[in-house]
Amino acid sequence: MTNIGDEIKEMRLARRLTQSELADRSGLSLSSIRSYELGYRKPKKESVDAIMFALKQQPVVKVPSVASAQVHSQEIATVDIALDNVKYLWKARVLSKQQVNVMRDLVRSLVESD
Repeated sequence: MTNIGDEIKEMRLARRLTQSELADRSGLSLSSIRSYELGYRKPKKESVDAIMFALKQQPVVKVPSVASAQVHSQEIATVDIALDNVKYLWKARVLSKQQVNVMRDLVRSLVESD
């Protein structure tokens, strides 16, 4: 089972940031980032929010695995579409790499037009 520190580290590395860069962007100390990633300390909600904002990420939401998912219509999952190590589904069908790229381009154009 992964902890919040592992998830922070995974997202930081996916964005090719150092711990120091994440500390600067989030306004937290380098020692706090290190302690969270190593599991020595558990971050408070405010710290998690600052880290997620610095990573341009929604707050962490657990997404059930495809094999065991019984997703109900009222559940909402947040997934960072910039990550490549995620299977993207539409109505239980896996999207192709080309479809995912089209989706990313569409979202990018919507976000950048603001």
